Amino acid sequence: MLLRKQIEAITKAHPTTEQPHYFETLKQYNAHNIHPVEDPWPQWQYTCLMLVFGLVDSKPYRHIASRYEDVYAGPEFVQYLRNEGLLQTCKRPQVGGIVLYRQQRGADKPISHAAIVEPSGHFLSKWGTGGLWLHGLYDLPASYGKYAEFFEPLDPALAFNGFLRFARAMGADDARPRIAIQEEVSA
Repeated sequence: MLLRKQIEAITKAHPTTEQPHYFETLKQYNAHNIHPVEDPWPQWQYTCLMLVFGLVDSKPYRHIASRYEDVYAGPEFVQYLRNEGLLQTCKRPQVGGIVLYRQQRGADKPISHAAIVEPSGHFLSKWGTGGLWLHGLYDLPASYGKYAEFFEPLDPALAFNGFLRFARAMGADDARPRIAIQEEVSA
């Protein structure tokens, strides 16, 4: 847990541009697998859940999320995907799969972070208002959760369609953009 607290301290005390230097220095004292990834999007413009569900570049998503306080890719959306059968658990990380982190054990506990499983075996995630990182399963800030749950890969188009249905269920009356909504999930 000391490593995770050190990682958290670095992310809180230093700008994203300086963090790689501090993580390299930290390796001398505490081994880890944290590597910066060039961020193709402005850091303030997206969250870890937008990243894992492929919603970062979606203009319809941004339009809806900016108009409704409770309609965005957050814990309620994740629960909706689970309830609708779009998000399926698995026992081990799968390439392209999703990892959800929680502070407490249990599917009913709040989600604190999310990552994507990379072919390298690392995990790709967005850290708060900071950067994009490749890291080991638990090589991340302590506040991001001590329990990880693995999910099968989810096609971004299915995640987006799930978001549109979620938005309508939450009362977003304009969640019917000029995009066909796929009502059935095909295997």
